[in-house]
This record gives sequence, C-alpha cells and structure tokens, in this order.
Amino acid sequence: MVLLIEVLELAGNEARDKKKNRIAPRHKQLAVKIDEDLSKLLGNVTIENSGVLININQCLSPKIADGKDKENGFASEEFYSF
Repeated sequence: MVLLIEVLELAGNEARDKKKNRIAPRHKQLAVKIDEDLSKLLGNVTIENSGVLININQCLSPKIADGKDKENGFASEEFYSF
C-alpha cells in the first residue's frame, strides 16, 4: 500500500509539473525513473503506453556554430522539442 501511495504521489507531481489534470502512464514511468529507490525496485518493469525516456548520447548532438555551450561544444537537450 505504501509503495502505491509513493508512486501515485510522485506521478501526481509529474502531472502537475506538466500542467495536466490526470495522471497518465507516462507520468508514472517518469516518477519511477526519477526516484532512485523506485528505479532500483521497478527498473525492469514495463508500464504499458508510457513511451520511452529520452536518452541522447552527447556525441550524437549537433555541434553549435556560435559557441553557446563552450564547455563541450554540443547543443543541450533544450535544443530538442519532444
């Protein structure tokens, strides 16, 4: 019961952050993946209709011509609109 409450609380926070009124499967997956303990416990669980987390390797990001990100020379994740 406590596990259910924890997942729903974190999923509700994700939904609120995205300005949604309902908790979608995507919010549940994001809540589980963000929380370290839940990620260890439910890391191999598949949540139906939740999509995949964005994981773009930095070497695959387009290089920046004007040098906005001088530390690594790559575009940040904000460049992508998913």
